[in-house]
Amino acid sequence: MKFLLLKFFSVPKKSAIPLTILLRIMRYTSITLTVLLICCNMLLARVTNGQTIRDISIIMGVKNQSLKYAIKQIEKQTDFRFAYKNDQLKAYNDVTLPAGNRTVEEGCSYSEAFIRPN
Repeated sequence: MKFLLLKFFSVPKKSAIPLTILLRIMRYTSITLTVLLICCNMLLARVTNGQTIRDISIIMGVKNQSLKYAIKQIEKQTDFRFAYKNDQLKAYNDVTLPAGNRTVEEGCSYSEAFIRPN
């Protein structure tokens, strides 16, 4: 019985590969595995179908208002958020856009024809 215990549960003999080399191999293996998992994650990526400014309709009409007001009206009716500098919008205080039902794209491009800086 003592023989069996010593045979299977004894301290292993000194390895032929030094510990520092084993640690280095383990480090490279973990880095390689991490890169491989990230690349596999990219392979699983797929194209999604979101809504664009051509798909969402708004009902809007603005007469002699500021451009900032018109943008706020679009933001109230949609999930879109516009980024702008207040200094850029100060010059546009007399915006006129006839009331009607249009897409966000049509509203923005239609506005370009009727917006005049002061």
